[in-house]
Amino acid sequence: MIIMDEQRHVTSGFSLVELCITLAILATLLALILPAVQASREAARRLICQSKLRSWALATQAFVAVREFFPPAATMRVGEAPDRRVEPARHSLFAHLLPYCDEVTLAGRIDLTRDWNDSANDTWTHQNLASLFLCPSAPGGRHTKHPSDYTTVVRVDPTTQFGLGELLRAERIRNRSGHNAPNWGNRLAVWDGLLLVDEVDYVRKRSSRRTRRPTDVKDGLSRTVLLIENAGKPVCYRYGRPADCQITRFRWASPTIWMTLNDWCGEDQLLNCHNNSQPYGFHPGGLNCVFADGSTRFLSAGVEADQFVSAITAAASD
Repeated sequence: MIIMDEQRHVTSGFSLVELCITLAILATLLALILPAVQASREAARRLICQSKLRSWALATQAFVAVREFFPPAATMRVGEAPDRRVEPARHSLFAHLLPYCDEVTLAGRIDLTRDWNDSANDTWTHQNLASLFLCPSAPGGRHTKHPSDYTTVVRVDPTTQFGLGELLRAERIRNRSGHNAPNWGNRLAVWDGLLLVDEVDYVRKRSSRRTRRPTDVKDGLSRTVLLIENAGKPVCYRYGRPADCQITRFRWASPTIWMTLNDWCGEDQLLNCHNNSQPYGFHPGGLNCVFADGSTRFLSAGVEADQFVSAITAAASD
């Protein structure tokens, strides 16, 4: 009698229920990990933005060490001189700082005695300098427009009809000039930022060719903002979304790239309302700035209005 062993072949694997459980666990883990990964990436991008701001602060300090005064926020000329002199030639802050930030070759090609958009300068003032001017947290695809995501605030504008006058009236911002409405002492020196516009107005026959030395910064270099984010230009953004408005002041070489702090939103919010020449960043909860002593800081979008104005003004004794 021949006895044959019956061999059974058993195939191991997941049942449908086990597969569903496994996928659910993986989805849960992914949901937990993904925000942490995104947060770490944004933290890295924010550090890159701060590094770029710090580089411009070091360039500014090198300029001051050589010239003994701060660079102008811009050199401006309204109208033309009777004798056709190009004085001063129109240039941005950054054109004056290029020799101090390892862009000596480009700086040597830009003729500061001619306007930034003069035919002799046009090629060089439309260079793609994304590595210097663009924050990686801001939307991309803008480098061909030659924008800067960083700028300086030349003054606080405490007007009443539109702007910050309402916040002064509501005592959300302290009146630094002692003047009342209609302009609360606008254009008085107490409302000026760190860097000043070097301007000659041949139409009105007046000039404002002021310079500021480090000893003039009564509020302290570590308490006065040098540069701040104004990111996303030339596309207009409001509350993190594209908005229906036009921005013309965005090129890094343009003498009009500086801003005047004159708008707000919410109850008294001054940061991240919109990027049309106002402080604006694409970081969750705030934006970056660099102070005159070279220290970079992240400012919360909810910083108190008067506290931020104090950081902008250079000689208001606050």
